[in-house]
Amino acid sequence: MCVMKRTHPIRLLAGSVLLAGLATPSHARIFDQDDRQYARPAEGSLYSPVGLVRQGSTWSVWRAFTTGFLIDDCHVLTSQAVLGYGQAPFGKRLKFETAIGLPQHQSTGATVVAAGGIERHETPEERFHGRARSWLLLRLDRCIGVKVGHVTLKTGPFSPYEFRDLRSAGYPTHRSRERGLTVDPSCKVVASRGPIWLNDCAAVKADSGDPIFRISDAEPRPRMEV
Repeated sequence: MCVMKRTHPIRLLAGSVLLAGLATPSHARIFDQDDRQYARPAEGSLYSPVGLVRQGSTWSVWRAFTTGFLIDDCHVLTSQAVLGYGQAPFGKRLKFETAIGLPQHQSTGATVVAAGGIERHETPEERFHGRARSWLLLRLDRCIGVKVGHVTLKTGPFSPYEFRDLRSAGYPTHRSRERGLTVDPSCKVVASRGPIWLNDCAAVKADSGDPIFRISDAEPRPRMEV
C-alpha cells in the first residue's frame, strides 16, 4: 500500500477501501472465539476518527445507524446500509458523532455528496459484486476532523506486509457505545473475488461501515491506515 498524496476526497475513493461487512455473508457473525475489545475514542487518540452515522433521532431501527470514519477534516466514509439500498442517496441528510460517552463528544449534520453506485442486480453474482459499491461519502456541516483527526486512506498495489495485523473498529448493535468503540483486534483478508475482498473481521448489525485497518507508526504519532 503506497501512501497517497492529499487530493480531493471523491477522487481518493477510486481505489479499494475495506469496510467490514461489505464482503461478509448476509448472516453476519463472529468467527471462532469472540475476542472483541472496547477502546476509548478520546479526542486525538488512534480511534477518534471513527464515529457513528445515523439518520433521524431514533435508534429503534437497526438500519438507521452504522459506523463511519473521517478521511479528512470534513468528509466521512460509511456504508450505504445506513440508508438502505432502494433509494437515491445524493443529498440525503445524516448525522455523524464521535467520542460518544466522553466529554469531548462531537456531533454534526452531514450531507451525502458521493456514492459507490450500488444498484439492483438480477443474478446472484451481480448482486455479490454490487456490494463493492456500497459506500457513501458525507460532507460534514462542521469540519470536526480538525480536532479529532482522520485516517490515512491507502491504495494498491499491495504487498503482503500491508495485510498483516489488520483490525476493525465500529459501533455494532448489542455492544455498549458508552464504553467505547468495539475493536476486533485480529482479522485478515482471506480471499478476493473481483472488486470484493473477503475478510473474517467481526461483522454484526451496524458493523457495515467499520474501517479495516492497520496501525502505522511512520508518522509522528500512530494513525489508522484503512
